Amino acid sequence: MLVSGRSLGDVQQAVQRAISTQYRDTSTDVSVSRLRTIRVYVVGEVEEPGAYDISSLSTALNALVGAGGVTPRGSLRSLKHMRGKDELEKIDAYDLLLHGVSPDAKRLENGDTLLVPQWARK
Repeated sequence: MLVSGRSLGDVQQAVQRAISTQYRDTSTDVSVSRLRTIRVYVVGEVEEPGAYDISSLSTALNALVGAGGVTPRGSLRSLKHMRGKDELEKIDAYDLLLHGVSPDAKRLENGDTLLVPQWARK
């Protein structure tokens, strides 16, 4: 069974289904012994822009903290998660701080960029 790129919950369910076809009244548990590291780029209005090696389970907020946080001119309201030239999503870091990571949030992958824009004064 190929599990690369799948969430731990998905793998747990798939293994449970596969085992239950062979054995009755059993349960399974799946754990991760070693996480891979990915390199992401945090740029824009952050204290220490650059490349960061983080856990593959890290969120945009983890990457932002790794870069020392936002400068006084930076905005937490519309971070841009980029993959190559494509913008995958806009992230409201205030929402992340108040409500946690939403299930539909895009996962950071190797080579992704997190762009922190300048705060727009009105």
